[in-house]
Amino acid sequence: MFKTALLEVVDGKVMYLQKSKNILSKNMKKSLNVRDIRNINVNLKYRNITVLIHGEEIYIENMIIPKVRKKYIYNLVEDRLREKFKDINNIMFSYEIVNSSRVKLDIRVMCINSDCTHLIKKFTENNIDINGIVPVQLYVLNKYKNKINSDNYIFVTEIRNLTYFIACSKDKVLFNEIFHVDSGDDFLYCLDEFKLKLNLLIPNIDFKHMEFLNFPYKDVIKNISCKCSCNDLGEIVI
Repeated sequence: MFKTALLEVVDGKVMYLQKSKNILSKNMKKSLNVRDIRNINVNLKYRNITVLIHGEEIYIENMIIPKVRKKYIYNLVEDRLREKFKDINNIMFSYEIVNSSRVKLDIRVMCINSDCTHLIKKFTENNIDINGIVPVQLYVLNKYKNKINSDNYIFVTEIRNLTYFIACSKDKVLFNEIFHVDSGDDFLYCLDEFKLKLNLLIPNIDFKHMEFLNFPYKDVIKNISCKCSCNDLGEIVI
C-alpha cells in the first residue's frame, strides 16, 4: 500500500513532513541535505511523494497556440516559454486549456523558476518517484479552497516568515506576490502595493473579499473588515 509523504524544499534542504500535522511545527520534520538523500531514514520508495517549494512566485502566462492534438500541446507551450525566457532549464510549468475553437487553443500556463531540478535528478537516481512539485502557497490554497465561499478573493497566508498574496477568481489564480512582513503596519503597506498592481493588471474584477490563513496580526484583520469582507481560516493543518 502506498502512503502519502510530503517533502519541503527550504533554503536548499529537504524536510520530511508527516501527514496531518501543522506545517510549521519543527518537532515533526526531519531535515536532510539533498546530497545525502539516500540516508533518509524514511522509505520513500513506497510512498506518494509531493514536494513543496517555499519562496517561489508563480508566473502566469496566457498564450494562443494552433489547435493540435493533446500530445503536442506540451512541446508547443515549452517552445513558447523558451522564446520568452531563453534558458528554461530551471522552469517548471503546468497548463490548462481555457478555450478551444476550430483553429486555435487559448492556454493558461503557470510557471515557477526553481533550482530544485537537481532534487528531481537525485530522486530519479535513487528510483524514487515524485507525484508532483508544488509551490507551498498553492498547496495550502487547494487544501482550504472548499472553505472559501467567494468567487473573487485575495488569499493571504504566512509560512516560514514569508507572506503570500494570491488573487483568485472562480478558483483560478490570477496574480500572486511574496513579501517579507515584519509588522501589522508593514502588512498594510504590502497589501496596498499588491492591490495597486492587481487593479492595474486586472481592472475588471473587484476583489472585495479576503481570506487569511495562519495570519498572526489578528487586529489587522479586524481593521480591514471595516472596508471589505474578511475571513480568518485559522492555523495551517495539513
